Amino acid sequence: ARFIMGLAKWKGVQTVGIVRRSDPVEFADHVIVSSVDRDMIAKLKEVGDVHAVVDTVGIGTEHFVDALAPHGRLVILSSPTPSTSFPLMIKDFYRKDLTLHSTETMQ
Repeated sequence: ARFIMGLAKWKGVQTVGIVRRSDPVEFADHVIVSSVDRDMIAKLKEVGDVHAVVDTVGIGTEHFVDALAPHGRLVILSSPTPSTSFPLMIKDFYRKDLTLHSTETMQ
């Protein structure tokens, strides 16, 4: 996750780190202490429009779809198991014109 945050900062992006404990997050402009759940959505929206999410954990991914602004991008870099899935409200996904990217290669 630090590498991804570092790349984002290098490109001039405002970053948000989501953590379960109140620990410093290198390269994060904002830190949200939360589980990845419905409560996290409001906390993310308080920071501003979310145009891209890079999920490096793969837990609670469906909540990032709700947090993304129109035309946003969701990038999934990791998942707990090769068969991990998440519920996707396809109507919300398409109406917001979101894009899903994945580099998950766990086998």
